[in-house]
Amino acid sequence: MRRLGFLAAGCLALLLQAAPAGAEQQPVRLPGGQMINAPVTSYFALRFKQVVKQGYDISCGAAALATLMKYYWGVDTDEKKIIEGILARSSEDEKKQINGMGFSMLELKHLGESLGFSAGGFRLDSVEKLAKLKVPALTLITVRGYKHFVVFKGVSQGQVYIADPAFGNRSRSLERFTEEWDGVILVFVSDKYTGLSGFSADGSLSGRPREVVPLIQRYTGQIDHLSGEF
Repeated sequence: MRRLGFLAAGCLALLLQAAPAGAEQQPVRLPGGQMINAPVTSYFALRFKQVVKQGYDISCGAAALATLMKYYWGVDTDEKKIIEGILARSSEDEKKQINGMGFSMLELKHLGESLGFSAGGFRLDSVEKLAKLKVPALTLITVRGYKHFVVFKGVSQGQVYIADPAFGNRSRSLERFTEEWDGVILVFVSDKYTGLSGFSADGSLSGRPREVVPLIQRYTGQIDHLSGEF
């Protein structure tokens, strides 16, 4: 894994192995001995389906935002564009701070706004409230002592589903997620884009502002134009 020289973030540093993506034709033996060629998708490809894998050991925030924008909102972007977009908006002093502290939720929020989204950061006091929002969101969890950006996808049958730029799609029990989660979320809404329900854990998430904003208002307090704690 490459190290982004001018960027350091307080997020999980991992070495991720490369693996083939997508389905490939492989010989498969049928009952009775007949051999056919069938499309076989690798475990790695399934694990990272609709997840932007972080390309650097500390770029989880950029990859998580790229995941949300590309696979939920349908925006043509990637990790590199997110990183370049934030740095292009940063002063030299801010770049030095990024080099020492990494990308913050506020910087990710501003980048999303530059793409035409309304965005708000909120602190919730329970995972149950997070589940009721019914909208994917960026959030922070603690993994092995590191703060790590992931995308919250939804809750289904007592499991919290996340898109993790380091580990791919995975689920955590409500109890385990509560232990790891810091309670802060970053939510985006748009009048231009409609969220794709297939991105969620159970197909129920919708990105329509008229549906999302009332839910956020209900569980995080009154908001004006999706203005949150930051």
